[in-house]
Amino acid sequence: MNTFLYEVVSIDGDYAHLKRIDIVSDELKLVARALLPPEIAEGTRLKYEWMQYEILAEEKNNGFSLVELILTLAILTFLVCVTVPFALRYMEKNRLTADTQMVDMVRKSVSVVLADPRLANMEDSGCPKPGSVLRLDHPEDFPGTFGEMVAQKLGYDSAEKMTAQNEGIISQLKMGDAALITVRINKDGSCGSATVFSNKGDILLTVK
Repeated sequence: MNTFLYEVVSIDGDYAHLKRIDIVSDELKLVARALLPPEIAEGTRLKYEWMQYEILAEEKNNGFSLVELILTLAILTFLVCVTVPFALRYMEKNRLTADTQMVDMVRKSVSVVLADPRLANMEDSGCPKPGSVLRLDHPEDFPGTFGEMVAQKLGYDSAEKMTAQNEGIISQLKMGDAALITVRINKDGSCGSATVFSNKGDILLTVK
C-alpha cells in the first residue's frame, strides 16, 4: 500500500486541511479531526499508511516544549529566590555559633588560668593588670607563665603561635569580616567579657 506524507496547513473546527509534501502539489485535502492524531497542530507533518494517519517520527517531541522550559525555569528561579536567603542565613548562623563557642573557650581558658593559685606565688607570672584589655593578636599581652598556660589550654605550643595572625586563634574565626578578639580583665583581676571586632572596629560578638 502506498505511503503519503502530509502537512497540516490549517485546522477548522472538526476538520483539518492537509497538503501533500512528498510531491509538488497545492491541492488541500479536507480530513475529519477524528481520523487524525489528537495532538496535531498547524505545521505538524503526518504519514498516511494503511488507512491511518500518524505523526512523523521526527515531528514527535521527545523533549521539553518551549512553554515547558519556560515554566521549569520559572519554578527553578522561584525556588532559588526562596531557598538561597534561608541557606545564607543558616550558614551565617552556623558561623556565628562556631565563633561564639570558640570565643567562649578563649574566655574560659583565660579565666581558669587567672584563678590558678600557682600564678599568685610567682613574681614574674605575666598576669595582666586589673582593668586591662588583652588582644589576641598581641603576643606581648600574654607574657610569661600566664601566656604559656593560656596557649596550652587553647592547644598551642606558645603565646606567639596563639596570637599569630595566620595560624593563631584569630585565624579560626568563621565570620568573614571578623578580625580581632579581645578579652577584658575586670578590676578585681578576674576575667571579664570576650569580644570579636570586625576589620572596621564594629562589635560582632560578645561573650560574657
